[in-house]
Amino acid sequence: LWSVREGIILRLESESGRVGFGEIVPIEWFGTETIEDAIALCQNLPSEISWNNIEQIQLPASRFGFEIAWSGELSQKELECCALISDDWK
Repeated sequence: LWSVREGIILRLESESGRVGFGEIVPIEWFGTETIEDAIALCQNLPSEISWNNIEQIQLPASRFGFEIAWSGELSQKELECCALISDDWK
């Protein structure tokens, strides 16, 4: 039972104003990075992110979160994905 689960909500916006959302919610005991690793990654990325930046991410939960945010931003459609945080926060 999880009573608290930490994560990061990602919001990417293109120059044309399209927005994509993703989430980084590591499960350290499952083999992903720690939340501290994910926070450090986000703090060290450039303010303008390219697909090349995302391809270089070695942290699995973080890369997945950025891929989903990028895909939603570019495709202009809602993507169905496995999400462990509800969308009530919007």
